[in-house]
Amino acid sequence: MRIAYLAYTDLKRQGAPKIHVSAIVEGLADLGHKITLVVPAGFGGIEHRNVRVVEIAQKPMISILWARKVAKWLYDNAGELDVVYERDFYNSASIARNTVRANIPFVLEMNGSLKAEKSVSSEKSRYKLWNSLDLHFSVKKRLKLADRVICVAPGLIEEYAPMTGDREKFVFHPNGVDTEIFCPVENKDVLREKIELSLFKPLLGAVGSILPYHVDSPVIPAMEILAERYPQIGLVFVGGGPGKENLMAVAKASSVRDKIHFRGPVSTEESAKYIAALDVALAWSTEETAVGTWPVRLSAYSSCGIPIVGPNWGTYLTFESAGVLKASAGANPKSIADAVSEIIENPEISAEMSRAGRKFAVENLSWKSIVDKTEKLLYGVVNNSKN
Repeated sequence: MRIAYLAYTDLKRQGAPKIHVSAIVEGLADLGHKITLVVPAGFGGIEHRNVRVVEIAQKPMISILWARKVAKWLYDNAGELDVVYERDFYNSASIARNTVRANIPFVLEMNGSLKAEKSVSSEKSRYKLWNSLDLHFSVKKRLKLADRVICVAPGLIEEYAPMTGDREKFVFHPNGVDTEIFCPVENKDVLREKIELSLFKPLLGAVGSILPYHVDSPVIPAMEILAERYPQIGLVFVGGGPGKENLMAVAKASSVRDKIHFRGPVSTEESAKYIAALDVALAWSTEETAVGTWPVRLSAYSSCGIPIVGPNWGTYLTFESAGVLKASAGANPKSIADAVSEIIENPEISAEMSRAGRKFAVENLSWKSIVDKTEKLLYGVVNNSKN
């Protein structure tokens, strides 16, 4: 197939969006499909023999204006494309309209909740404006025009399907993980020596971008409770992000500041080492954000066979059902500490969660399996358009 993949995503910046785009684009290219990756000028690209990068400039770089230029490019190049895949972004209805006008099958990937982003974006008036415009005027149009809609979390189907009246066009494809890079290790002690965290037993951690809502999470207060139970315990945060400096300030003011360490940002390969070295991974997001997201870090923890403790809501419940995560009732400091203690003090529970996590990741979360599902879906919309 000749696939146009549209990504209003900064591929020069490490993080979940880049991981997702790269995995799908490279995966489809590896299968022999010809991919045209359309990105804003200066946002980077992907090097692959079957990937052509088209950079479209726009000044100022505003999503609604960039979308109009992309829409024109799609219409002008319709004869070279079999299907269009858009990684959804604010106010891109013009892309959907021109794609349908040009009789090209259109697949839309929804990767976040507009309702949740509305509260997050309230900190910045510009993003609040784009969110409001999209929620009230644009998103319904492109959802209705799409032949199929891929949602990266089950909660997104619940949010967006009622806008179309056609639930059948929606399908769930989670954020995946490279199960070869993220894998269990036989000897954690040796690995901890290499990353200079060998003094801590047990070792807890959170690996991934540190976001503003992590600053007020109950993780550090839970650590204060756990330190009274396990004098040698340690907690490591690995990653960068807009919430890192404030979280470091919270840690510095804590009574267990000497047991909390910050590392990174680090490469994907290094992050896999930090995860594999953990005894328990701590995960957190607000109830609102957890409904409409599938945190890449949860997939990575599972693939490394690390037991997870997280809140009892949203996407976390999927991991609890798989036996990978122990949900802390109420997600308060004591419930988190008690969940961690249950894992630490019961090796058989830890071992079973580890086996379940690896099995769940290999069977359901590998990028290969997700790319295969995506290819099948794309073939389906292309064949339906021909018929």
